[in-house]
Formats: sequence, C-alpha cells, structure tokens
Amino acid sequence: MCEAPSATLPLMATREDLHRAVDALDDERVARARLVVVDDDQSESEMAPLPAAWQRFDDGTPVPNWVALLDRSRRGH
Repeated sequence: MCEAPSATLPLMATREDLHRAVDALDDERVARARLVVVDDDQSESEMAPLPAAWQRFDDGTPVPNWVALLDRSRRGH
C-alpha cells in the first residue's frame, strides 16, 4: 500500500491541492501513481470481489456491500 503525502487530501480537493500532493511524491511513487475520480452520481459504491468463503454468512445469506453501507453511513443516511 502506498503511503500518502504528509498532508491528507480533503474529501473535495481543489486542483491546487492535487498538484501539491502530486508534486510531493518522489519519482518511485510517481511511477506507480494512479488517478481515481469519484463520480457523485453513482448510486452505490463499488465493492471489490470477495473470496468465495467471504461472500456468504454461515447461514448462507449473502453479505451486504460493506463499502456502500459505510459510504451511506458517512453521508448521514
């Protein structure tokens, strides 16, 4: 996992914030950097595929989308 620059980006970064964060990366991190853009119109957050053993509870019911639940919780819904 890549360490974040010394300053943490706010939830909504300005263009200048992003430039400063990228400028603070060393050459090795720049080579591995990826840009992630979050669209607000997504109805549900994406969840990475889980190992088969984690896809269902012991009683067989499917696990919820934990990412979406956390996202909704953080948004106050």
